[in-house]
Amino acid sequence: MAILAIREAVRVVGDGTWLRPGEVAELLGVHVNTVLNWFDAGRFDQPVKPRRLVGGHRRIHKDSAERVLRELTPGEDVSE
Repeated sequence: MAILAIREAVRVVGDGTWLRPGEVAELLGVHVNTVLNWFDAGRFDQPVKPRRLVGGHRRIHKDSAERVLRELTPGEDVSE
């Protein structure tokens, strides 16, 4: 169910599917500052490296958000 929520919240930017940090925070159940810290620390680098747009805006690929969600919910089925 949670993965489905991520897939429904995506924004298409360029050639992939990307989320804003606030959207990722809401879906993961953490504060947006936590997502920004994780972004800077490289936690969203796999499987798709996140991007900074012109103006410094951050975007996180849905697959990377899904991977972090799986890390946060070990043993739970977070698939569709």
